[in-house]
Amino acid sequence: MDKMGLPASISGVPTPTRAQAPAGVITLRGSTETVVEFFGFAISSILFQRGVFSPDRFSPMKKYGLSVLVAQDPDLQNYVGEVLVQLKGWMMRSQVKKVVMVILSQASNDTLERWTFDVRVNTAAAAAEAVQQTQAEVAECQK
Repeated sequence: MDKMGLPASISGVPTPTRAQAPAGVITLRGSTETVVEFFGFAISSILFQRGVFSPDRFSPMKKYGLSVLVAQDPDLQNYVGEVLVQLKGWMMRSQVKKVVMVILSQASNDTLERWTFDVRVNTAAAAAEAVQQTQAEVAECQK
């Protein structure tokens, strides 16, 4: 886990180097990192609140002026980290419109709960900061 409570795999995601934006300007990269971080906390919160994992697998941390619960299970951290890495890349390339989290019944595979988050990328900002997908990212997404 990094200092933000996210898996190390997401904090180490390479992002393209761009010229520094003037102070006070929100960049696509900065906004994307904030939104992806939010999704990481949202996933942990949903998993905790819905009892998908036992409460002892989460620990509180302060973020956004609130106490948020963060998953401590290494396997869960790795899985969520991989999802967030892909999400960040897709957002940087304007390749995502919705993020959907579904909780299924283990017994019947029926959908128990579903959350849909709409993602809107400013097309002008995306065009100005267009990011090409590396060959490694293409291979990772195809797994």
